[in-house]
Amino acid sequence: PPLQLLVPESVAFEPQDNKGKSIPRALFFTDRAGFVRGSRRAARQGGQICEALLRLMKHREAIITLTHSSGTKFERHTLVSGAKAWSDRMYQYTHIPKELEYATFFAGPHVSLPTGEFMLSTPTEGTAYIWHEDKSEADGGIPALGWDQLVGSIHFGSSRTMRIYRKDLSAG
Repeated sequence: PPLQLLVPESVAFEPQDNKGKSIPRALFFTDRAGFVRGSRRAARQGGQICEALLRLMKHREAIITLTHSSGTKFERHTLVSGAKAWSDRMYQYTHIPKELEYATFFAGPHVSLPTGEFMLSTPTEGTAYIWHEDKSEADGGIPALGWDQLVGSIHFGSSRTMRIYRKDLSAG
């Protein structure tokens, strides 16, 4: 698998030792989306903090949802090269732009999605991305809804590409 860059995000400290110094207990790492992806702690330390943060991370990821007014279900995946592109096809994504690597994405049906509205719900503000096959008739009016097109693209199949758009969103 590709190397995942993790950012040291926070350090938990023990109370001060007998010399008046705080002792680092654990260092937590996040990915570029802010999700906790790992931790490091001293071998003799208990795992309560790490376990609590891992539970929190799973809970936070579970409450990010994508729904469609038709009731169509979407599968949650991690965006890496080789990820399944659609729920009803075997195509895989390749050439993932760096800013999207390891993001959570939702795979739905390739062509059988009825007309309707999407609703993305998240407990935190952030950036949402949407992409479609690189054909002008396939854009669904995305540019007119205030989404900014990225320079990069995602590939699938032997050489087909997807246009990518982004939009900053508030929590809710």
